[in-house]
Amino acid sequence: SKVTKFDHVFGATAIESIPEDIFAKCSSATIFTGAFSACTRLKSIPAKLMVGATAATDIKYMFAGCCSIKEIPTGMFVNNSTVTNLEYIFYKTGITTLKAGTFDGLTGVKTIGAVFQGCESLTSIEPNAFRGLTAAKSFKYCFSDCTALRQLPATLFQGMSNAYEFTYTFENTGLESV
Repeated sequence: SKVTKFDHVFGATAIESIPEDIFAKCSSATIFTGAFSACTRLKSIPAKLMVGATAATDIKYMFAGCCSIKEIPTGMFVNNSTVTNLEYIFYKTGITTLKAGTFDGLTGVKTIGAVFQGCESLTSIEPNAFRGLTAAKSFKYCFSDCTALRQLPATLFQGMSNAYEFTYTFENTGLESV
């Protein structure tokens, strides 16, 4: 319960699963940067993984390079309003669908940069997928290199009145219309 940083703690290991309660008593932890990055055998993310990590501020790169992850559970971040940075969190994962509710609870996030960059299997984004990210300012490289992505929901950025940076957001995607 006294741990404050989980920087790359399990990064580049051969783990295939994560106990759902691994961070349950980690209410003092603020940094989770790259906690599971490059775990290429990791198959899933527990839905309640971050419920007890109520002081988390930085979760960038957390699952970057976890190419075996096909789905992101919704509601995973409902208690994480202090997080400000999501950069590269799901970079080069194997996700196929971005679901509404994925980012619920992340009301303090300002940087969304490269969150899904290189997710070559991403084909679908549900309407209001970014709901709740009302403080978000930057979406740079967010979907860059998502080569299978063909269309976007009209409400993708609805409510993002603070957003001002969209550099390379959809660069090198398969978008057929806007």
